[in-house]
Amino acid sequence: MSKTKTSPRPHTDRTIVWSAPEFEYIHNTVNWYWVVGTLGFLFSLVSFFSGNWTFAFLLLLSTFMLMVLSTKRPAVVNVSLNKNHITIDDKKYSLKKFSAYRIDENRDKLLLRSEKLYHTLTVVPLPHDAPKAKITHLFEEETELEQEDELSEPVLDIIMHRLGF
Repeated sequence: MSKTKTSPRPHTDRTIVWSAPEFEYIHNTVNWYWVVGTLGFLFSLVSFFSGNWTFAFLLLLSTFMLMVLSTKRPAVVNVSLNKNHITIDDKKYSLKKFSAYRIDENRDKLLLRSEKLYHTLTVVPLPHDAPKAKITHLFEEETELEQEDELSEPVLDIIMHRLGF
């Protein structure tokens, strides 16, 4: 018996691949650190003198951690998208678990809404030169996801971004 060789199946999925920073890095000035440190210290003093020593310690610790973590530089995230799933670094998400999408042009983000109770919004960073037209075309032509104009980033994320966090 002879074995027949089969050629590999041709790659027919249209895959869009991009890399982007994990988050937008904001360089904080020395004045920002003074303001955050002073506010954290004052709030912990108020808490200490009102008899809540544990909360005062927690405020000092969280202020210190906030200041240390604000110096962290973003890692580069590799994203690939096709009609079946989106892969962010090594984590694969099926597009069937999402119900709507929106490309936020102002903030360069892809927003995907899920029906889950605990994780309702997935925010994927887009580079400034992202193929947004190709992504929209892929969602419109090859998936069942609907574009939703009211979909937006959480308000707390926007406020924290404006405050420099």
